[in-house]
Amino acid sequence: MVEGGAQGYALERRQVPGPPRPGRTGAVNTVLHEVATQHTQEMSTFLGTLHGWSGEWRAASDLSDFYMRLTPELAHEMRDKVHELIESYREKEVDRDTEGSAPYRVHLHAFPREED
Repeated sequence: MVEGGAQGYALERRQVPGPPRPGRTGAVNTVLHEVATQHTQEMSTFLGTLHGWSGEWRAASDLSDFYMRLTPELAHEMRDKVHELIESYREKEVDRDTEGSAPYRVHLHAFPREED
């Protein structure tokens, strides 16, 4: 399910009511793949234009990868805490005409993996 709007969104499969059904599952998977593609395009565009951003903005950007072993409960807890932290910055947002400000995009991808 998609929650949000102009300020961003959260996709949570657990919010799709009822048992999995092929038609609904396929539609949800299509949305998830489209979002992943959009995130890839946005990051690629940023990396391609990195030279045009100020040193301050380059230092404020991040491309990180963290690996750990968690239970579903711990992963859910971590995801919720990260969402809360990100949402806490909404009250600090500056006006559009604030010097040096720019729209700032945060992508969060968190998922289990098979053993390597």
